[in-house]
Amino acid sequence: MTINLDYYKIFYQVAICGNITRASEKLFISQPAISQTIAKLEEELGVTLFIRSKKGVKLTIVGEKIFKVVKNGLDNLENVQKIALEQEHLLSGELTLSCGSNIAKRLLLKSIKEFSEKYPLISINIENYPLDISCQKLQDGKLDLVIGQFNSEVTLLSFTHLSYEKYVFVSTREVGFEKVILMDKGTYSRKLFDNFLANYGHDKVKHEIVVNGYSIAIELCKMGLGVIIAPFYLVEKLLDSGELVSLEQKSFNGNQNFGYYINPENVTNITKEFLQILKKNNLDDR
Repeated sequence: MTINLDYYKIFYQVAICGNITRASEKLFISQPAISQTIAKLEEELGVTLFIRSKKGVKLTIVGEKIFKVVKNGLDNLENVQKIALEQEHLLSGELTLSCGSNIAKRLLLKSIKEFSEKYPLISINIENYPLDISCQKLQDGKLDLVIGQFNSEVTLLSFTHLSYEKYVFVSTREVGFEKVILMDKGTYSRKLFDNFLANYGHDKVKHEIVVNGYSIAIELCKMGLGVIIAPFYLVEKLLDSGELVSLEQKSFNGNQNFGYYINPENVTNITKEFLQILKKNNLDDR
């Protein structure tokens, strides 16, 4: 059976008014058209919906049961329209993105503050996954936005450049590449270090420590326990003070391209507005 939503809207209004004439005035539909619609609906359902009298109409027992279901359905449709309208005008909703904590401090904080002040009813969820997982979630519609480094292997998503972030090898003066401090596998800095060691020679590394964050990596590095690779802005003061030194390597390109990925087939108005703010702030800062 094909469901005609207009039939149920007319049925609902007639039940509310208890009178076809009043329903006609509310709906701006002629009385004969309303009567015909109710008759067609009763025929399709195979039940009598109203008891008719000179005073008007009254729902039958089965009509009352159907009315409750129809009312609930129409209420839900109104909620759907309300959500869509709020999304269109950015009154409420949410933005879910993935971004590493350090690059978030570098590129996101100012934009999040500005966006939150402008749209206080829109919640922002910041998650942190390795880039390959983030991009898969974005492709699957589970994220609105991914901020990270450019990866030529990601072909189904659109990438837009925001900044170049310089990565450097640092250590104390007494330590070379025979001792290294690595991030967890799957992280961007780990991939950079692994790519470098593939050319430098893994066999030259005599001892390694694996950690899950720059804070502890930098502290271990300061203790002379190994070389780390880190964004320049995280170690700049330590380099200026001489507490750490930069280990320049001709085979390593430290300038890494950072920006954002979107799924062109699933970009909400909320995402578009946030990206405008994000691009403006990063252009202003650089």
